[in-house]
Amino acid sequence: MDENKTEWIYRDSRRVHSIYKSNNNNNNDPNHFVEYQGYIRKLEIPHDVPEPKKYETHKCNPMCAPLYFPTPVLKQISPLAIPLFLGWTRNSRRAIFYIAPCGRKLANYSEVNDYLETTETNMPIDFFCFDNDLDVLDEFVPGRILLKIENFAEGKEARPIQLVNSIDQDSLPCFEYIADSVGSPDVELKMMLTYGKYSMSCSCTDNCKGKSSCSCWNATTAGKPSGTLTPAKAYGNRRLQQAIIGGIYECSSVCSCKLTCHNRVVQCGMTWPLQIFKTAKKGWALRALHDIPEGSFVCTYTGEVLSDKEADEVNLSRISKTHGGFYMAALNHEEEDDEKKKPSDRKMMKLEPIDVPFPREGDTHVVDGRAKGNVGRFINHSCDPNLFMQNVFIDSHDPRFPHLAFFTACLVKAGSELVFDYNYKQGSCPGTEMICVCDSPYCRGRLCNVVYLKK
Repeated sequence: MDENKTEWIYRDSRRVHSIYKSNNNNNNDPNHFVEYQGYIRKLEIPHDVPEPKKYETHKCNPMCAPLYFPTPVLKQISPLAIPLFLGWTRNSRRAIFYIAPCGRKLANYSEVNDYLETTETNMPIDFFCFDNDLDVLDEFVPGRILLKIENFAEGKEARPIQLVNSIDQDSLPCFEYIADSVGSPDVELKMMLTYGKYSMSCSCTDNCKGKSSCSCWNATTAGKPSGTLTPAKAYGNRRLQQAIIGGIYECSSVCSCKLTCHNRVVQCGMTWPLQIFKTAKKGWALRALHDIPEGSFVCTYTGEVLSDKEADEVNLSRISKTHGGFYMAALNHEEEDDEKKKPSDRKMMKLEPIDVPFPREGDTHVVDGRAKGNVGRFINHSCDPNLFMQNVFIDSHDPRFPHLAFFTACLVKAGSELVFDYNYKQGSCPGTEMICVCDSPYCRGRLCNVVYLKK
């Protein structure tokens, strides 16, 4: 074994319960949890990358820092490592600070943001992180690989999506990979007829720094953080710390601001290389290959957008052809406090779904990710999740058709499985439950195993 590599079985604090169970069952099988075994290696910065200059008093300008171009090499690494590949350094001995290529020291997000604007550098602010617990050069490598596909998405995402199998040589069941949701013919017609009706734009000339005068920011901050009554904070340095009721309204293609605007996140696509992997208990899953800061956008959940009626019609015809489980998500703009929710004439019950609060009665829709979908369909349930879902509106602000986006709820270390709480309430669908295998110390014990069931 390479002495520079540390062999390990990834189980962070969320997995301590799993190790306890394994140890107390006296399971000495070397293949136990083999899909989670691996090691951390450090990304190597190329030797030809220049070190920052020795600082001399000067007024920073566009000559101080190189522009960012998403080369194949840079697409395969953590976005937080990209500045280091472009002549920056990140000091992590005590307090985190960056040294720009011109030698200037930057100690916080405000200073980095001012520098990026002054030098007209096209790197976004979320390529930087001041979290001491995060290592921008860590990369997870599976310990055993029986099958590997380097770019499962075939270039349809902004970053490569690996697929590995450490258990057998089976590949995924066939489905069409789509980076963006597509509507059924009826839904596409609805979208076309209302496209301009539910859209807005800003005329900001300061890249939306003056949030109070930006109509898109104001549309978001009119909501409230999920479970609180305080005003919404929306994105901070292109990260989201908590779910926002009412949705996030991003600046769009008709706005005056640049692509590096802090209110353009989901529309820029995935920035984190991810890995689909097979598990012994839960089918296929998704994990982070690098440390991901809290509040980071990870991916969306895509599929075919269907009306509620169409969703009912396709369920019976597709149940016998299910692609490794049921993958449906409700499209829902507004959320209500639990005690104020009105009963619906349907109950949402799912196996391996993406779950959001059920929409109000009326013109509602679901995203069917079974025959068409993206990496979001492989995010499994956990009663102790590290992701949360957020409704996001971009070019169309039609409240019926948000983008379903996943953000990290905490710092996610390299090698961690990405998991989401499906929010199934035990006992709400008797006779259709299955055992939850999330192995969390907070496990509620049960999930549901059918998609839709009329009362």
